[in-house]
Amino acid sequence: MPGIYDGDAHIPLLSMGLRHQEVHSPRAGGITHVNTALQWQQLKDFNVTVVGEFCASTSLPRYIPTLSVEPENTDGFAAWLDEHADELHPHWARVCKLYSPDPNFEANVNAVWRAGLTAVIYSWDDDDLDRVAALRGGPIHHRHARSKATTEIMRSTPNATIQTSPHYLVELVEKHAKNLHVLPPVPGGGDRTSLLSVLESEIDMIATDDNAPVHGNTGPGLSSQRYMLSALLTVAEHEGLSLQTLWNKVTSAPAEIFGTRDLVGDSLIVVDPKHRKQVGSETGEAIRNPYAGLVLSGAVVAMTCDGQGVVL
Repeated sequence: MPGIYDGDAHIPLLSMGLRHQEVHSPRAGGITHVNTALQWQQLKDFNVTVVGEFCASTSLPRYIPTLSVEPENTDGFAAWLDEHADELHPHWARVCKLYSPDPNFEANVNAVWRAGLTAVIYSWDDDDLDRVAALRGGPIHHRHARSKATTEIMRSTPNATIQTSPHYLVELVEKHAKNLHVLPPVPGGGDRTSLLSVLESEIDMIATDDNAPVHGNTGPGLSSQRYMLSALLTVAEHEGLSLQTLWNKVTSAPAEIFGTRDLVGDSLIVVDPKHRKQVGSETGEAIRNPYAGLVLSGAVVAMTCDGQGVVL
């Protein structure tokens, strides 16, 4: 099968470098390419070109750096981007991730559009989603569709693209899902069913929103990349969905949305579709593992990209 492109992930690259965790987990999940969000609050003290060149040297997975602006201490971002936008062209995704609670949100969205980038936005709540969906002036990609209702609001933005994540699509263990320490929370139930009803027609992209574990971090996040392949195969199997349609949402769609077609080489993964695994607590605390307690389908056997390969 074509290798998976995970368009939404977070690793502590600027503070900790590229750890074994960030190589092993994507491989186990069939992921050959990863967009990783790098916070402007840290990045502004680094050489943007050097960071991009380092990411371009990675392989299996290939990490594609993605500019991100956390919603605190954003004074100065717009001016910084006006100055450094050209440095993002060679190796970076052609987007910038923004969060609606940012006190400089609208000014920063406009700076992103001036730089020729797509604004990739997480709307904090329903009121913020209405406000973001009404924005006009440049391309918008909405993160975290969790129901048919939220998808319809997102679709009201002209020419917008929309993403969701496998942990909103798989029927999780109910008690465990309620205790997951993640934003936005996993609704499940009727919201999940309604999201599945528009998945093939209205959702453009599927991504993990993986937040790589860091010792001592108590903030919300998931460690889910190692289950990407299995979660997708399980959704297709249990919900009777087209696997080819799902695969377009984790291969060609991210490359198109993030403007990275020239950075993504041809990749293949070899999969054992008959493999079944009871998911335990391999990723550490259960609050970071959405699939704990489930039996998931499929396992990655090997992968290759641009002449390099690995057997798992």
